Amino acid sequence: MFTRKQLFRRYVVFKQITSKINNKCNMESFIKTNQFIEQERQVINNNIYNFASSLINHNNLITNVIESTNTTNTTIKPSKSSKRKISFSGNVKVVLIPTREEYINAKLGELIWYNSNDLTILKNNAKDEITQYVQNNPEISFKNAIKMLYH
Repeated sequence: MFTRKQLFRRYVVFKQITSKINNKCNMESFIKTNQFIEQERQVINNNIYNFASSLINHNNLITNVIESTNTTNTTIKPSKSSKRKISFSGNVKVVLIPTREEYINAKLGELIWYNSNDLTILKNNAKDEITQYVQNNPEISFKNAIKMLYH
């Protein structure tokens, strides 16, 4: 499944390709574009998998260090009226969450976040799409076109 940003970028590429063909969207070019996009997605997923694997290895190293330094278990004895036991393990599991800088250094920032050019293109494409929809359906108002397309 693609993120919104990936879908948007694929849409922009698709729109550029189809506008060069005849300014009309035909099914054949759409299928070819989707095949290209699927290949790109696989490459991106492999890069993300490699990045995640390195984070997991780092996580395992920290977990091993913590486990080796703290191996005691503490048990709280229940009162005579209760047979429940609570125990606390000395083992700790650590999950590292990458910082923004780590995403940028791994060159994943461009895949995750929009930049100002993306937002401008997205805004202009939405305006064009709504305008074209209203022109094709003159009985529908601009506000209703927005609701029908985006809600």
